[in-house]
Amino acid sequence: MLDLEHLGAPVDEHGAARGDEHPRRDLDDTEEILRELLHLSSRVAARLRDDGYRGRTVTLKVRLANFTTLSRSRTLSDATDVGADLYHVARELYEGLPGSGRRVRLLGVQASGLRPAGAEQLALLRGERWGEVERTLDRIEHRFGKGAATQAVLLDRPHERVMEPEP
Repeated sequence: MLDLEHLGAPVDEHGAARGDEHPRRDLDDTEEILRELLHLSSRVAARLRDDGYRGRTVTLKVRLANFTTLSRSRTLSDATDVGADLYHVARELYEGLPGSGRRVRLLGVQASGLRPAGAEQLALLRGERWGEVERTLDRIEHRFGKGAATQAVLLDRPHERVMEPEP
């Protein structure tokens, strides 16, 4: 492994990556798989923000029903802690996998090449807007609990319990 610390590159002392996986049940519907990638990307981004990091490399892990594991990664020009950015890359990586009609046993999204947040220039306005939306969702979940707020497209995930207001 190449040691970049002597070149002045920031080093994550608490682990080299942040990621999340979905092993709950097999998936074969493309729309459901993409929704799950969005959910995982959002969770990874929230962990990055909570820990004060941005990731530069996005890795997708797909384990098929026959236990074949496929892994693809892409390094971004700028590090990010925005779930929409992670999802965009994870989706492109998924769509670039060979074959079609696959039954997926496990999905994983990981961000690596971590840098402390604020170590690079601010993202373009488009990215900053999504970042603010996701940071607001983080604050809502910290105050009201997990599942208190989410993207509308994730509400159709049948295996997730939607929070209901207390009487």
